[in-house]
Amino acid sequence: MTRTLSELAEYLNARLEGDGNTVIKGVAGLENGGPGHLVFAENNKNLSLAEKSGASAVILPLESPGVRKPLLRVEKPRLAFARAAELFAPDRLEGKGIHSTAVIAADVEIGSGAVIHPHVVVEAGVKIGENVKIGAGVFIGRNCVLGPETRIYPGAKVLANTEIGRSCLIQSGAVLGSEGFGFVQDENGHLRMPQLGKVLIEDEVEIGANTVIDRGALGPTVVGAGSKIDSQVIISHNVCLGKECLVVSQSGIAGSSILGNRVRLGGQVGITDHVRVGDDIMIGAKSGVSKDILETGTYFGIPAMPARKAFRIQAGLRNFDKLREQLKELEEKLKVLEEGKKD
Repeated sequence: MTRTLSELAEYLNARLEGDGNTVIKGVAGLENGGPGHLVFAENNKNLSLAEKSGASAVILPLESPGVRKPLLRVEKPRLAFARAAELFAPDRLEGKGIHSTAVIAADVEIGSGAVIHPHVVVEAGVKIGENVKIGAGVFIGRNCVLGPETRIYPGAKVLANTEIGRSCLIQSGAVLGSEGFGFVQDENGHLRMPQLGKVLIEDEVEIGANTVIDRGALGPTVVGAGSKIDSQVIISHNVCLGKECLVVSQSGIAGSSILGNRVRLGGQVGITDHVRVGDDIMIGAKSGVSKDILETGTYFGIPAMPARKAFRIQAGLRNFDKLREQLKELEEKLKVLEEGKKD
């Protein structure tokens, strides 16, 4: 697939400078761009790289100096580049219709334009929306709902009673609707608490590879619209994740915690059960959240605290040995002074 630069200018709502008939066949980085490629320079520091690049055209900020190449000027170059990259990205679930090896229950409802690849299993009571694409080896359990335009990559598992909204993306190895980790102790050991709820994934959610989202014990586990979840994340039973949240890899959210809208969790963040996190809060990587955090801001540390306070404590710890030596010297000097007074 190719596009002219004038077509891309219209698509990106960009200001075109130079030859609009320049043919673009894909995107590339500044270091590896070649003929037919579109690259971007987010700031003036990268202008010389853009100039030297072999790429055919460049995306630049509105007010930056130009380069001797055809270019597109936009307010946010990185965002425009991402939109262009999406336009040229290959469809990894390309295909037509239902493969002959797919095993599909008789009462499954399948919308027009749906694509189902080899060795997919779809159990009874499932509803599949229009233009859904399901990769090879995917399992869809009983009574699941897959919204229109949703894509599920090979090997993912969507277990019974999971509802997925419109235009979602589920990466390979993800498991939605698994049984949560719930036990009650008795005299004989640990009795499993049945997990009878479901998982509700709202519209335009993306879920990374090997991420696990447990179904609720009674009510649903919810992931809000527009949220993006990285690979190897664990979201436990009855968690409610707000809209437009970002959760980076290897983070874990324990049962019944409630996160507001636009919450951002860095890598390896741990949140204990029954915790509330308010809107527009950012938790730094490797932090531990054991109590409610409701005031908007950036938090860091174990336990998580306002980032400035956490950084001051860390700075103090780095100087601990030096402070200890200084204290030891002061104690020795004080001892000498006290002994002098006795004499």
